[in-house]
Amino acid sequence: MPYEAPKPKPNKKEPEAKNYYFSRTHYFQAVESNECVMVEANWFPKYSNAESVDTFWVRRARKYGNGNDLFLKKQKLSKTKDYHEAYYTYTDTNTNQLINMRVILKNELIYILRANTDSTRQHGKFTSEFFRSFTPSDTAIGSGIFESKANVFFKDLYSKDKATSLSAKEAIENRDVDFLAKDDTIILRNIKAPEFHELSLSAKANIIRELGLSKRKEISDDLKKLFETYTDSTDIQLVILQTLAGLKTEASTKSLLDLLINDTPPLYDKEGAMDILYPYFDSLQLTKHLFPRLLDLTRYSEYKNAIHKLLAVAVSEKIIDKDVYASYKPFLYKECKDELKRQFSADKEETNYSRYVDNGMYEDSKKEPAEKDVFISANEQSQKYFGNPDLYALCMLIHPFKDENIAKQLLDKMTRINNSRTKATLISYLLSENYTFPDSVLNSLAESNESRTYWYKRLVKYEKKVCLLKKHLNQKDFAYALLFET
Repeated sequence: MPYEAPKPKPNKKEPEAKNYYFSRTHYFQAVESNECVMVEANWFPKYSNAESVDTFWVRRARKYGNGNDLFLKKQKLSKTKDYHEAYYTYTDTNTNQLINMRVILKNELIYILRANTDSTRQHGKFTSEFFRSFTPSDTAIGSGIFESKANVFFKDLYSKDKATSLSAKEAIENRDVDFLAKDDTIILRNIKAPEFHELSLSAKANIIRELGLSKRKEISDDLKKLFETYTDSTDIQLVILQTLAGLKTEASTKSLLDLLINDTPPLYDKEGAMDILYPYFDSLQLTKHLFPRLLDLTRYSEYKNAIHKLLAVAVSEKIIDKDVYASYKPFLYKECKDELKRQFSADKEETNYSRYVDNGMYEDSKKEPAEKDVFISANEQSQKYFGNPDLYALCMLIHPFKDENIAKQLLDKMTRINNSRTKATLISYLLSENYTFPDSVLNSLAESNESRTYWYKRLVKYEKKVCLLKKHLNQKDFAYALLFET
């Protein structure tokens, strides 16, 4: 007989269309053949959306596999007049187990049938018949996750019914509302409603951030106009700037720069500038549209370090040439002098410098430069991976002018600091730029138990392992250095 999905039984105390992910699971067994099929029914939240069918199934396949260390061996997608479905076969990376799944999407419900078997034998009759004949319930819940929920959401959000409005507010504050790229005009229209200004800051911010999905060319101008209407709210202006940066287009980058230069919003701390600029670390070509004008903002201490780091990565990746910021040299030299003074002062005060920094925190490689990852990190411990990241960024910016006397003097001073991690960072980078150093400088980093393992990783990254003393290339010395760090 065909197996029909269990009909949902919503709690009478709650609305049928829930604003959270709801799930029920049933197990169907054939004791005589020792077979079992798990059926899981999931109700998507009321305002759930997926951009396309293809994207939905790609993410589902990844979700089922990666979350359980499974490898996708086979998949088959199909569609009937009533629902979408997919068949997946996974192999367990740790055993010889096969996991077969049939996934059915109907409206806002998704049914997951799962049965495990050994790779040396096929499923029995019970499992095969169950998979073949299972049909989802005829009960229609919701309009489907491929249809925009934007109008429904805003109608609920601005509803006069307090319970309905409160439910929608909780959904957006918890980021449980999915918008589609085409919803941008609906969002912009509803942002102008008087009720929007009565929402909490987090609700307003979460709605505005969804404009970052837009594909329209005009969205940069729309965000720019929106920014200009919020002169009384720095928090909203910062969200708009972050959204503009996240678009990562030439037009949005130019709009961002104009707003930053002409109406610079004050920041609460230095992390605020990185929150705006971090998307460009993955889109370095766009930095050509930011510099050199963005350097004008370095007069504000909250913006300065983030701007230096972004420019440093762009310079090290040969995206921006030194001529672009050559006029900025006097200020750059002064900044470096001041940072070196702070470093030398810290060296004197630190009788026992915090030596423990997890070398596995980031994986140094040529494909994924740790510079980018560390510079944008919001974790305080992660930022210490290079020792002094601000001095490192300045080093990267000054070295192209190495033929000038002031630059030479500053780079020379960097080799005389005592903090071994910062010193190893700076010298290994300069070695990668074909600088030469006395053997005594290089040997001191290899001799030090505090810096040996980190120094080795840096040299390997830049293919300069030849600079490491051979007598320390042994398991005993590295083991001792690792123990010393911890």
